[in-house]
Amino acid sequence: IDVPAAAALVPDATSERIVGNVRVRLTLPEGGLTANGHQSLAFRFTDARSGAPIRDLQAYLGAWGHTVMISADMEHFVHAHPVEPVAGPAGRPQLTFSASLKEAGMYRLWTQIMRNGQVETIVFTVPVKPAR
Repeated sequence: IDVPAAAALVPDATSERIVGNVRVRLTLPEGGLTANGHQSLAFRFTDARSGAPIRDLQAYLGAWGHTVMISADMEHFVHAHPVEPVAGPAGRPQLTFSASLKEAGMYRLWTQIMRNGQVETIVFTVPVKPAR
């Protein structure tokens, strides 16, 4: 059986998505992600219509959210949770995930949050540069 080659991942042109009625902005470290060491991925959540900060996120599977990152060659996998404790105040208009990326390359990331009992999935494609 001939299996077609996987499509090449291309980094996103924008760091913003609208999922449901939530606008999500992803902020990466200055200079972008780099292999080796912990990297911060900050997500800001606002109402897509009003622009008001979202303050009613719900804990989902024991955390405010979950992020999975998989390299384009599917050799490297990261699962991260927000650094903000679930015991803190509800709402969380911003969540920060800390991920340890071992190798450079293109990565697809999926982040899940829950609001009003509905799980939303946000998808981004980001480059990871070699360690300096």
